[in-house]
This record gives sequence, structure tokens and C-alpha cells, in this order.
Amino acid sequence: MTEIQEPITPRARETYDNLLRSAEEIFEERGFYRSSVAEICRKANVSNGTFYRYFTDKSDIFVRLAEGLGADLTGEIKGNFLDSKEPFNNRLELLLQTYFSFLSDNSSLYQIFRQAEFVNWNTHQAFYTRLTETLASGFSRGIDSGYFRDHDPQVMAHYLLGTLSFVSMRWIIWESSTVKSEVVKNLLNFLTGGLSSKDRDSAFDKPSFTPLQGSNDHDKSELPSETSNKTEIKLLTAAEHRFGADGFYGTTIGDITRQAEVAQGTFYHHFSSKLEVFERLVREINERWRREVRKRTFKLDDRRAIEFEGFRVFFTFIANHSGMYRIVREAEFVDKSLGRWYYESFAEGYREALRKASKKGEIREIHPGVLAYSLMGIGHFLGQKWFVQENRDRTPAREFETMFDLILNGLRA
Repeated sequence: MTEIQEPITPRARETYDNLLRSAEEIFEERGFYRSSVAEICRKANVSNGTFYRYFTDKSDIFVRLAEGLGADLTGEIKGNFLDSKEPFNNRLELLLQTYFSFLSDNSSLYQIFRQAEFVNWNTHQAFYTRLTETLASGFSRGIDSGYFRDHDPQVMAHYLLGTLSFVSMRWIIWESSTVKSEVVKNLLNFLTGGLSSKDRDSAFDKPSFTPLQGSNDHDKSELPSETSNKTEIKLLTAAEHRFGADGFYGTTIGDITRQAEVAQGTFYHHFSSKLEVFERLVREINERWRREVRKRTFKLDDRRAIEFEGFRVFFTFIANHSGMYRIVREAEFVDKSLGRWYYESFAEGYREALRKASKKGEIREIHPGVLAYSLMGIGHFLGQKWFVQENRDRTPAREFETMFDLILNGLRA
């Protein structure tokens, strides 16, 4: 085995950087799992042997790209938020501008990094741990200065990162664009002041969080399906378990049929490929989640109460079906159009509901598209932290109440 070398000489550094640039282009174009070391080397016009002087394998070069992005972004945030001499009302706006500008300028690297949770979880976790610590330190100073509300700085950091993650996905990744000033203005408006209207005739009494009783518990093991074919249900349920545990690329059709206890040939009587069964699951999960929210919120008429219950249902759903949530998150890296459809189908109805609530005076006038993706991002980020990273089996009540108070009233004191 070739010993890994540090690129000390100018020529070695040039070769090393060339390999990193080539890997960045290949990973962006084809994704991590569809790429190979040979393709990277052809792009860089070097031999495979040269690659292995500097990197152990494809994962190694992927991790170095992701770690470089994380270090640079954290440095930008530290300088413009944590260590800035600006007053805090300017720092938060500067933070948003810095974050979005940096990701726009490094959009290909950012797209690569977003796969890290499925390629190297430790790299993904280290990235957000570093960002969280930097932001939390900034929020602590802002609390001491009296600008930010006196809440747990860690929850405040996660709340902010959630909004940033989905706004970035929507405008930088999907639209291959910059986040325009109007979006930043609306996001800043939501982050600082929350969504709740202060002019509402009857004030909204925020309920205390209590766990849902019995929600989703009856269907932990079997995915409901419109089909009455028992074999198809068995295959879908087995696919859910395997994709949830090992991911799309780590699962074979043989794994699915063994879990379902059917012959491998039986699979092809119901599905043409592994991708088809994966897509079917994503669409069924979408419908199942919608059905659960409708069941819990159809009697509520205040948007703030609907948001409270919607988040409560969402987190209960993830706690009981963390494997399903992994399937949804991986969808855009398996099929870009499928992953985008999943979130856009939610956002479409969400925007209209928020627009109506604003007209009724229940929530403030904030661009409904920005607000929809911000709220979706908060749910995603905290759901991932609590139920994937920390492997909790129930929603933490105190952190939930802090999160929802920030959603209603914002960060500013």
C-alpha cells in the first residue's frame, strides 16, 4: 500500500489541488456513489497511482473537500458574527449575507457537502457542530448585550441553521442562483420578529408541549399502501426497512426480497427496478405524512395553533419512523427531480395557507415562500438532530417549547 504523502513541493501542491478540483466537478455532476477514482484521474489528467499518493480512496478526497468547505464557512461566520465589532442588529443581517454569498460562490462544493450525511456521517456532524458552536457563542454575547432574547443559545443556533439550510436549498441549489436581497430581508424579518401578529384582537395562547398519545404507534412496522396486494405490501415494507437502515446505494434487491421472505424473481412482478420501489416509497411517505397532519389539525382555525400541532405531529412521526425520514432526505441524491418534488409539493400548499393566515391577521406579512421554506428547514434540522444524531425516541419538551417560542416571537429581545 502506497504511503500517503503531504503535497510539500509546488509541483506536488499543484497536482493535489488539480485532483481536488477534478473531484469537485465529478462529484457535482455525478454524485458521490456514481463517481469513481478513475473518472477523477481522467479529469485531472493523472494516473491512478498519482491519486493514491495523496488520498486513500474516493471517500478520503470527498471528506477533504467537505472539511475544507466547513472550515472556510466557519471562519467567515466567526469574523462577521462572533468577532464582529458591528452592533448586533447589523451582525445578524451581515451573517445572512455572508452565509448565502459564500455558498453561492462555492455552490458546487456545497452541493457535494450536502451528500455527506449519507457518505460520511462524522464529517456531516462535525461540520454542523462547528457551525453551531460558533453561532451559539455569538448568540450568548448578543443575549448578554440585551439584543437577543434569553433562550438556550444552542437551540437558537439550530433554529437559525434550519432556516438557512432550506432557503439555501431552494434558491442556491435548485435555482442555481444567489439569494436575492428581498429574500434576505424577509428572512431577517421572520428571524428577528417571529411570525405571530402582534395586532391580533385576541392574543394567541401558546399551549405547553405534551407528547402525542398513540399517534403513529400502530403503524411502526408496516407501510400502508393503496394496493391490496399483500406481496407488494411486504416488498414495500421490506424496502422501507432496508433503505432506512442502509440507504439506497447500500441496499440491493436481494436485501429487499430476503427481508420480505420472497423469491428475488417475485420482486420483478411488482417493480421494474430498485429505483421504482424507492420512488414509490417516497410518494407514499409524502401522502402518509399529509394524512397524519390533516387528521390532527382539521379542527383548528388559527394558523399559529396549526403550526404548533403540525410540528408536534412531524416530530412524533420522525421519532417513530426515522428510517422513513432517511429515505426522504436521500431522495434528492438518488433522483434530483424526486427529492425536489417531495419538498415542493409540501411548500405549494404551505405557501397558500400562510398567505391566507397573513390576510386574516393571524401572522405577520412575510413572504409566504420564504416563510414556508424557513419553517420546513427548522423542522428538518431539529428533527435530524434529535432523532438521527441523538437517537432520541421522543420529542424533548423544553427544546420544543424554546423552538416554537422563537418561531412565534423571533430572536430579538
